[in-house]
Amino acid sequence: FIATADEEMRTDFARHVSWLLLHQATPEYAESQWPRWIEHYLSERLADRPLPLTASEAGQMLGWVITAGCHFPEAVSSYIRTNARFSEFHGLFNEIKKRNVAQQYPDQFAQLLRYVLERSDSSNFFVCSDVEELLHEIIPTVMVGGRDTLLAICEAAARLQCPDALTWKVEIETQWPADGGMSGS
Repeated sequence: FIATADEEMRTDFARHVSWLLLHQATPEYAESQWPRWIEHYLSERLADRPLPLTASEAGQMLGWVITAGCHFPEAVSSYIRTNARFSEFHGLFNEIKKRNVAQQYPDQFAQLLRYVLERSDSSNFFVCSDVEELLHEIIPTVMVGGRDTLLAICEAAARLQCPDALTWKVEIETQWPADGGMSGS
């Protein structure tokens, strides 16, 4: 299918799998799909087999990562190697909150959030309050080395016209000064 389908069909495939994993499958079933086939599929597509993964396909695969459960750290590590672009979110931030991804894996979630924000279209970005809520959730739990990632999240949020992004940056700089006096775990 992938070798013969055009980009629109491949993107629709990724969107439908996301919908299935996020909204129709149980969390246990969705989590079981990562080692069963998704990990291999993503690896092959990143190796351009049978075709390179396009930005639109990868963007639709964000839901696949969110539902990876205990495989989330590996899923993020693989996923941030894609060239995904994001123009819409359709409840993904609510799914992130519902699945406690940020609480369970704050460092990997911070990497994913940075990745998503840096590749999002500012003309359709209406989830600043969700970003703020999740950022404040992970700030106290991100490892000490995550300061730069948190600051990059703030910079990307500012580019996306989140009105409080500079305030978040100041909070992070206050909690974790650049001189190494960081208080993270």
